[in-house]
Amino acid sequence: MRLFNFVFRKFEKESTSIEAVETWVVKWESLSDYCGTRYWESKPEFRTFIDEEQAQMFKKEIEASIALLGDKDRAVELYKQEYSTNSKGKVA
Repeated sequence: MRLFNFVFRKFEKESTSIEAVETWVVKWESLSDYCGTRYWESKPEFRTFIDEEQAQMFKKEIEASIALLGDKDRAVELYKQEYSTNSKGKVA
């Protein structure tokens, strides 16, 4: 686990220090029946980890589950969270 320490100097004499943790996100899509019809609705799912190795293991388990179900078009992503909005920073 990597901790980052940031120091902010506000418009005051003393500065403020905060700590942040490096996180890894596993993203996949789950399928659910759409209102009892033959159509399926996909829903994005996310899990966050503070250890990259554990995130890799979880990703492999999700991929194995998808393969067991016979789904071939759903991808699983693993990326380091760089921004709080998850709009950027994908690495893997």
